[in-house]
Amino acid sequence: MARVGDKRNDDLAGSGSPGLSFYLPEVSRKHTVLHIPGSHTLYVGPLSCTRRHDIHARQYGERKDVSFLFISQADVVSGRYEDLMVESVGELLELLDPAPRIFQLAVFCIDDFLGTDETALLERLRRAYPQCQFAIDHIDPVSLNERMNMASNLLSTQYSFILPRAPHEHDNGVNLLGTFVPFDPDCDLLHMLAGWGLGPLRALHACETYEDYQAMGASRLALVFRLMNTASADFMRDRLGIPYIVATPSYDAQAVAHLYCDIARELGEPEPDLSAQVEACREDAQRTARLLDGLPVAIDCEFSLMVFAAAKALLGYGFNVRCIFRSNHRFKLDAQAESFILEQCPQVLVTRAESHTHLYESALGSDCLALGVDCARLLDARYVVDIWHDEGYFGFQGIHKLMAAIRAAVGKEG
Repeated sequence: MARVGDKRNDDLAGSGSPGLSFYLPEVSRKHTVLHIPGSHTLYVGPLSCTRRHDIHARQYGERKDVSFLFISQADVVSGRYEDLMVESVGELLELLDPAPRIFQLAVFCIDDFLGTDETALLERLRRAYPQCQFAIDHIDPVSLNERMNMASNLLSTQYSFILPRAPHEHDNGVNLLGTFVPFDPDCDLLHMLAGWGLGPLRALHACETYEDYQAMGASRLALVFRLMNTASADFMRDRLGIPYIVATPSYDAQAVAHLYCDIARELGEPEPDLSAQVEACREDAQRTARLLDGLPVAIDCEFSLMVFAAAKALLGYGFNVRCIFRSNHRFKLDAQAESFILEQCPQVLVTRAESHTHLYESALGSDCLALGVDCARLLDARYVVDIWHDEGYFGFQGIHKLMAAIRAAVGKEG
């Protein structure tokens, strides 16, 4: 296998290469479905495109919240495509009890080629059904948007139905964007926010009623935990008057301290002295690295959405990071950390988990520690830490939790 900096490594990674790829099997996990209470999604497209969404809806328990409008070639050629959407909403309003307040119309790749006038269609829907709100989502993997990926576009509409509040109607609430599970009650972020008098904390996954959802418009601040949610945060800032701070998970203790200072400045609060917490995290991480005694470490993008930043933090603590399985997306979430590793860390191998070469070739021996299930499978790793997209790991506590998980995985609690 080629090392970082070798031209062949780029080919191996698959950028611009016609090489084969494959999908690793999914791990059975509990899925959080982000759903706006009082809303209904109408998928509009050919049967072949909508099939997997029907399967997912049944699998994850949201079948009652979605419907499907199957269109044929005749519908497209005849120009009935948009008429059918308007008529279908009317039928759903008669059939569903209670009637939805919000409709999200999800269209597929074919719509990119048809060139539907979305503004005109939305105006038509609002005139026909003034009691409802509407938005159009695009499920179009064939379309490359350099500014916003498909996931970001879908998430941006999730918050677009929140109604603005007058300045005096805002409270001390905080919107959490990009969270799919509750924070650990002992997470230092929660204690920091409470110390500044902030609350309640509001997240889409926790909304049980339409009123809960609309209450997000009253918050004072939004925290963005996944970069794909920045479009949603822009909407909250520009339309709802709610400023935001990017708070992506980090395993760099100093970066965590900087984040808390950023929040304090936004709130007009004195910056906290977090030097003791930073040092405690460093000591814990360095002690854990010494216990591993040079054991090779592999990290994949299932473990962390910002896998290069996570690898850079671990390298800084003294871990023997030897392999990174990066994502195949074109969006650079942690470009600076990626450049640092590519330029300064020649011992680190960088490749894609989906590369067909891993079917017969291993980047490391199996005597290694894998952070993430994908690289654990590929390497047949002896030691595994199963973390998915940083969930449950945040702040100083998240660093300590990761170190404890690593020690438990290798059986060294000293």
